[in-house]
Amino acid sequence: YPDAGYRQWVAATWQARLDKAKQTGTPFEPVELNIQCKDGTSRTALVGAVPLGATFKGLHLVVLHDITERKRAETSIREQADLLNQTRDAIMVADLSNRFTFWNEGAERITGWSAAEALGQTAESTINLVTDARRAAIREAVMTTGAWQGEMPIRRKDGRTALLDLRITL
Repeated sequence: YPDAGYRQWVAATWQARLDKAKQTGTPFEPVELNIQCKDGTSRTALVGAVPLGATFKGLHLVVLHDITERKRAETSIREQADLLNQTRDAIMVADLSNRFTFWNEGAERITGWSAAEALGQTAESTINLVTDARRAAIREAVMTTGAWQGEMPIRRKDGRTALLDLRITL
């Protein structure tokens, strides 16, 4: 482990989780650890344990799952989200079910819906004012060409309508 203080934290955390598993008979709660490898590289591992007998009173098997790349990807996504929040434009990301998965501060300012309110919701339940036929045509264009651009009225949280110049990309 990187330093003596961190080694002490790891040992104390490991013992506390092992004691809890022994006392309650519940599974060992995995812990995320920063590990320095023999070659000097640093990795992040999700570390757990399973008893080799019926309980944790005897030997146990320690399992390390390398999550370094996942942690790097999460950091990159957070950094990108921070950059997207700096623009005054509304940036909204939805999955193919049309449920919002990202909602920047520009979208909050323009629509009045907070990210907490919008995430997981569909456009239809929040901002969408277009007809089913127009929505289908836009979806077809996006699925065929990968993009659609044009003006679209939206419903703000306060009920007012706003006309936006939108670019939708797959």
